[in-house]
This record gives sequence, C-alpha cells and structure tokens, in this order.
Amino acid sequence: MQDRPARQRGALPELEKDGPSRDAGALAVRRWQPVERPRDELEQAITVHRSGFAALYGYYAGDPRINDREDFGDGSVHDAPLAVGVEADQALIYCREIPQPGRPGSCGGWVYWARYGSYTVKMFYREPGLDAGRFSRIAGQFDAKVARFLAG
Repeated sequence: MQDRPARQRGALPELEKDGPSRDAGALAVRRWQPVERPRDELEQAITVHRSGFAALYGYYAGDPRINDREDFGDGSVHDAPLAVGVEADQALIYCREIPQPGRPGSCGGWVYWARYGSYTVKMFYREPGLDAGRFSRIAGQFDAKVARFLAG
C-alpha cells in the first residue's frame, strides 16, 4: 500500500486540471459501476472556478441539460422538482433519459447539477426504475456531504 500525502481540510482530493474551460481551475471526477449490476452507474464531478461569480456563470453556461438535449434530443431531458432542501446556492435535478413506459415519473438516468460558492458540482446516477423522489433524497444526501466537505 502506498502512502498518500496528508490532505488539507476542505481541499479537493486528486485534482486534475480542466482543459476545456479557461475559467475552471481544477476538476475532480469519480465514477463507479458495480460488476454485479452493470446497468447502474454513479459519476460525480466537482469543478473549482476562480470566484463565486465565475462559478455562477459556469453554472448557467455549463448547464448539462444543454449538452444532453443536443446529444440525446429535446425529449431526453425532463426537469423534476428537488423535493429536499439543499445547501447549494443553486441546484436542479433532471432525468437524462426518456421515462420508462408504464412508470410515470421514473427514469433510468438522473443528474444533480449545483453550485456551491466557487464550485460547480454534477452527479449522474443511473439505476433502472429510479423515480424522482428517491433520486431527490440521494441528491440531498450528496449535497449534505459536499457542503460539509467544502465547509472544511
């Protein structure tokens, strides 16, 4: 096992420079896909911006719904209410895939997009049959962890 350097409180782990955006200072991405359930997937990305104003611009200009509509068609993005309170300055959730027939309100792929001060955060979670209420609770738990981590 390799020794890891001590992490400063509130510092992001294992940052990589974000190439495409001049404004973004760093990007941390983590992705999981269980072997026993290959259709399930979780991806989390955190981008650090130069300032809260730059992050606000990044939040609106980098809204992932824009790319998802271009990549998958207008009918592939369905906004949903965020049914829990969050610490983020701005936040939204949406379904990234066409809802499943016979299951209104359910969706296979959900996105949580948020801004915390000078950070933008995206979480993509895919689990067949996951509904908006359950994903909203998952997003709320993720929000609480991000808020605690950034508070240091």
